[in-house]
Amino acid sequence: MAEQDHILIVEDEPITREQLVSYFEEEGFKVSSTGQGDEVQRLMEENDVTLVLLDIKLPGKDGLTLTREIRTQSDVGVILVTSKQEQIDRILGLESGADDYVTKPFDPRELLSRARNLLRRVHIQQSQRRKNHIRKFDGWTLDLNKRELQAPDGDLKQLSAGEYQLLLAFMEKAGEVMNRDQLMNRIRNREWFPDDRYIDVLVGQLRKKL
Repeated sequence: MAEQDHILIVEDEPITREQLVSYFEEEGFKVSSTGQGDEVQRLMEENDVTLVLLDIKLPGKDGLTLTREIRTQSDVGVILVTSKQEQIDRILGLESGADDYVTKPFDPRELLSRARNLLRRVHIQQSQRRKNHIRKFDGWTLDLNKRELQAPDGDLKQLSAGEYQLLLAFMEKAGEVMNRDQLMNRIRNREWFPDDRYIDVLVGQLRKKL
């Protein structure tokens, strides 16, 4: 964890929000919080936020809408927190640009682990961008500084952290066959399960953008 990592917790349930703030502060993070989706943009503008923990069900703007808005302006890490169990809600969250999700009720230690792993990926991306911020393939241009993909016709597309890592994996292993397990292990530092559709969603998203 970097010294300046700042987490924004967006949760409308006061007790849960206070518990998460206390837990992450005890772990050494800077923490801001709100129960209103309409306050997210202001808080992100006022603070150097590195990671957003975002509840899907919020008064005002919902978490999926906020995720899409965040992705048009920033490449911070986004973890969706939801009480919904259906697979479609997780897929919609990832398609909106979220990097990960947890389902209530959750173990705070699991959420902390996922947050730390996502932050490592964010910091690795920042380091990669400082070393070499432009990569090209087959007429396409990937800007590592902006996590932005430019098509041969000039059209620009913003990538989520997961899409970005998957594309880098394909570029670094160009010409090689990688199975689903290898891709999952390549881009995710967390336990996963055989029915996890994360890679499938990311591949589908990349195919649309390419």
